[in-house]
Amino acid sequence: MTNQEILHIAMGQSAIDAACQAEDFCRTENKVVLSKEHPDARKNFVRPPFFCSLISYGNNVIASADACLVDAVAEYIRDVPFYRCFETPYLYKLAALLRPYNM
Repeated sequence: MTNQEILHIAMGQSAIDAACQAEDFCRTENKVVLSKEHPDARKNFVRPPFFCSLISYGNNVIASADACLVDAVAEYIRDVPFYRCFETPYLYKLAALLRPYNM
C-alpha cells in the first residue's frame, strides 16, 4: 500500500466522520459543514455529531459543527490562516467562541 492510498483511505474516513466529501480536503478553500451522525463513523472515536471538529490534511480546514456554531466557526476559519487554526494564540479565539456553550 502506498502513502497516496493510505491518504485516500484516511480522507475517506474523515469525510464520513465530518459529514463532507473526501474531495473537500483537497480544495484550497475552507469549508464548514453541519455535523451529523453516520453509521460508518469510527467506532473507537468520539462519535458524530460533533459540536465542533476541525480537520486538515494540509490544504485547508474542514469544520464539522453543530448548527448553532456554523456561522461563528465559518468566521474563525475565514479569518485565521488554515495552517494556524490549530495553534495558539488562535485556539484561544476558538475557545472563546465555544465558552458560552460550556465547551
